[in-house]
Amino acid sequence: VSVDVQLPCLPVAAFEPDGAGEDDKQVKAATAGWVLRLSTAELLINFFLFYNFCFAWGREVVSMRLGTRHIIEEQPFEALQGRWSARMHIEDPYIVHRNLHCVLGCEEELQLRTAFAEAMHGLSFGLLPRGLEPASPAEVDDVITAPHHGIKTSGSGAA
Repeated sequence: VSVDVQLPCLPVAAFEPDGAGEDDKQVKAATAGWVLRLSTAELLINFFLFYNFCFAWGREVVSMRLGTRHIIEEQPFEALQGRWSARMHIEDPYIVHRNLHCVLGCEEELQLRTAFAEAMHGLSFGLLPRGLEPASPAEVDDVITAPHHGIKTSGSGAA
């Protein structure tokens, strides 16, 4: 959670199937008067700066539920699975004992960290991170002509 952005912390329950969503009183109170003062470019740079230079990999927990920075040894994370491994820790906001790092193996986590470092390096030279560059005309054609697995396109039946 970047101090520069100061995102409001919204109650998870408001967005469950029976929740009130944006009409929830706590959501309205948390978002009242909040304005994003950074550009998209500044948000992107801050994201990669944070995960490359500020985030304590293996010690800190990404917790959307709490919305503030915490280390793994703190009480709210006593039940978090795999908390003693030197891995990135991401708390599932609904199943709080589930550590979402389980979807990444150690090699994939290293690839993620490397991609974050490469993205930051590229941004420092004014380059977009891989995956955010505009598509080439050939790439657009590939997407348009690819099978759409049952998605109907204008003038055609199910593909």
